[in-house]
Amino acid sequence: MELTDTTLLIALAASAAISVLAVGVAVASLRSQRKLRRAYRAVFDGETRDVMVVLQRALEEVADLRDDVGEVRAYAAQLRDHDRGAISRVGTVRFDAFGDLGGMLSFSTALLDERGDGVVLTAINGREHTRMYAKPLEAGDSRHNLSEEEREAIERAHASGSELAEPPAPAARRRRNAPQPAAPAGDVPPPPPERASDGQPPRGQHAAERPARASDEVGS
Repeated sequence: MELTDTTLLIALAASAAISVLAVGVAVASLRSQRKLRRAYRAVFDGETRDVMVVLQRALEEVADLRDDVGEVRAYAAQLRDHDRGAISRVGTVRFDAFGDLGGMLSFSTALLDERGDGVVLTAINGREHTRMYAKPLEAGDSRHNLSEEEREAIERAHASGSELAEPPAPAARRRRNAPQPAAPAGDVPPPPPERASDGQPPRGQHAAERPARASDEVGS
């Protein structure tokens, strides 16, 4: 079979196209291989390691991280308990203790923690001297008689504070306490009928619907 010039040109063109395609595939493969090598070095820190070794190391780091988070949570809980007893609410009322004195130099100041425990300080300013009194407080009240100004100072101290939010629960506990989505009404199967253990018909079944027993059939 003789090959014409046209057939030779077609064969050469096809060979050239196949060669170009092969070169393109080789270049793409080399690029993909380089990317894979860079990713491998990034994951394995430039060292040749087994995948299982790296996975084990990652699991150990996650376990260490959980331990660290647990310690931080415990420390935060201790700080939270400590803060409950710290002075965080302050209220002050200024007034004139005597009618012939002005300037409102007398005052009552309440210093409270979150529980309302603390002290109320009252200074009575006079012409010749100033007297100061301290009364302990428990839950916003005192076993000593409180004046109107002292009670107002305690109320202002309560109003000046705000409750701190409790630390968030761990993610596992949030998942356990999360409400489960209700199943669609159409997908809920009907409850199975109750079985009678003493030969009695199931609850809700009429006498006409009872299955015939052997004794009934013999008697009929």
